[in-house]
Amino acid sequence: MSYYEEDESYLREQRSTHLMWTVCGDFQEELEEEEKKYITDHVALYAGLIAGGRRIYLDWPLLEQFILEKRNAGYHVTKMTELLGLMVYPYIGKKLTDERPGVIDLQIMAAQDLYEHLSDDYNAWPLEKQLFKTMAGLDPTPSDTVKKILSAAEAETTKDLLALVESLYLDCYGPPKGPAPSRQSEVSIEKTLERFYKRHGEKDLAEELEEQQESTVDVAASGEIHVDRFANVKEQISFFKGKSALPDDVILARERALCRGIHRGYLMHVTKGVLRSGTDAEKRIQYATKQKEKNLEAFLAKETVYRETIHRTRDVILRNLIRAKQEDLVPADVGIFNARKAWRVGRTEPRKMFVRKQKEWEGDFVIYLLLDGSASQQYREAMVSTQAYILAAALVSAGLPTRVASFNNMLQVTVFTQYRDFDDPIKETEHIFEYQCEGSNRDGLAIKAAVDSLMKRKEDNKLLVVLSDGIPNDAQIVSKIGPKQRRHGLYSGYHGVADTATEVRKARKAGVYVLGVFTGKEADLETEQRIYGKDFVYTKNPVHFAHIVSTYIKRIITSD
Repeated sequence: MSYYEEDESYLREQRSTHLMWTVCGDFQEELEEEEKKYITDHVALYAGLIAGGRRIYLDWPLLEQFILEKRNAGYHVTKMTELLGLMVYPYIGKKLTDERPGVIDLQIMAAQDLYEHLSDDYNAWPLEKQLFKTMAGLDPTPSDTVKKILSAAEAETTKDLLALVESLYLDCYGPPKGPAPSRQSEVSIEKTLERFYKRHGEKDLAEELEEQQESTVDVAASGEIHVDRFANVKEQISFFKGKSALPDDVILARERALCRGIHRGYLMHVTKGVLRSGTDAEKRIQYATKQKEKNLEAFLAKETVYRETIHRTRDVILRNLIRAKQEDLVPADVGIFNARKAWRVGRTEPRKMFVRKQKEWEGDFVIYLLLDGSASQQYREAMVSTQAYILAAALVSAGLPTRVASFNNMLQVTVFTQYRDFDDPIKETEHIFEYQCEGSNRDGLAIKAAVDSLMKRKEDNKLLVVLSDGIPNDAQIVSKIGPKQRRHGLYSGYHGVADTATEVRKARKAGVYVLGVFTGKEADLETEQRIYGKDFVYTKNPVHFAHIVSTYIKRIITSD
């Protein structure tokens, strides 16, 4: 394997792992060999989603009991688990898309890639090939068998799923001829299960399940994620995202002030990333380094053009600022006498005989660039980081204090990765190339925190720019605090949109300009517009980011 192929495989593995963590909510989980599918970028991401779903949507004790019972009844266990493996895709896929609608598109693209890959494999299982062909939308008339596999999407629980698996088995292979002639050992059954989904190899399944019941993450019958407020949650976040850039007491005060209402029970973490804040997670450092190299490579490929864009954008901003601060003489009833109007004295009513100095615009600017750092932005990191760098470099060169940070959600923690702070020297702007994406997005809380930071600045004109490609979407969490349990609904759909729109309105009421720059799907345009109102721009390509924001700043200056 070439260095490039190794590099691509490594990045795919990391992204797949990140999505698994996002779904299952446990950083300690690792992908097993059977789950590592890195054929294409889409397949790697989809495999991570399914792996996370297996950990929270499948009732493993029930599954083990089912396999044991069917083996004892004479069913062919290997064939049974093969069918189960196929039916897991629609079963988990439906639950994921209910919580994260964007998964549908990824599922289709991954299915297309898997179908093409299997089509070139003469040893591929025809039924598996047919399933992915249908999931990719390439087979308008699927067989009855494939339809039955897809019906697993309607199963509510693992019990419902297993009933469908048994029914499909009977359709495909007929009823067993009788009980198994010899009792298969439980160890052998475990090995059969591991072919479907390998658990931790050094523990027997019973021990693993017993430990799971005592762990901090478990699953309710409804499929909701349960997360205890275990003491080391921030240690885990620090390990994977980089140590906190703020003292504990400062973060705690912000959590108390901001994590209220729909965000009650959530935590916050502000970091400069694993490359600058420090962590013992060597793989995370390797991944962050590789991503930074890719981002920088994209910038350097057209550096001359981008540098010209920075200078041009800076000059536009400076011209408007200088012009706005120039003093003009305007007619007035008091002020400096206008000698040119002296002839009017005694002849006409002496109105506007004076002039006074007036500035077109007063005040200074401070700007916060807030970048969506959720998993939906993966594979756009290079483009987004380049455009954010161009804009930030232009703003800072024009003398405007600018903070650049990305946000995402992992477990119950909203993480802010800060690339440069308001008053940092321009050299710090280069850290924007450390931009990488994972997790979900809780936009309302992120905007609320960003506005809180802006309100502490002395500048008269405060501007928050939010670059995002999707609507608010965070995982469903049920947190346990002592004996009490707090239920959080899905932070998506109406609730996520309403909360984010409320925070935008509050910010504007407080005097903060908020500009939403949306790069997502046209289907979500109406929703995004409800959030950001008139100060909202849609662009299919983040390459226009710098121009959009500089134009908006000009509008603010000239309209005042």
